[in-house]
Amino acid sequence: RYFTIDVALPVITNVNPVSGSHISIARPKFSATVSDNAALALAEVRYDNYLVLTKPLSGQSALVEHTPISDLPNGNHTYSIRVVDSSGNEKTASTTFNISVPPPPPPYPSGCFLAGTPILMANIDPRGLYVLSLVHCNISF
Repeated sequence: RYFTIDVALPVITNVNPVSGSHISIARPKFSATVSDNAALALAEVRYDNYLVLTKPLSGQSALVEHTPISDLPNGNHTYSIRVVDSSGNEKTASTTFNISVPPPPPPYPSGCFLAGTPILMANIDPRGLYVLSLVHCNISF
């Protein structure tokens, strides 16, 4: 009888977002192509060291993707992926990127008919709370 011991590490390619990139969306999709000479078993994706995805795998190749369910804050972030094959060999890769989402423009005050006219505006802040503010029209028609 003959048998083969698998000591080859899985391969991780096409990791996105590209390391060092600057992104202007708050929910960037992570993706990576993974492969192995024998069979894949598991992939784990972490965002800033928090486990966000555990995906059972099979076959010799797979696409692993993850999109955040909520907006990520501006600043530097890291996605990492760990892949394990059916023999227990594992490989890790990571990508660091910067998110810079500009704030939305101020809302156009509806009801402006005359410059200097005060208008009561209601907005919802990021926490979901209503914020009332008194603004003065400075729009000329």
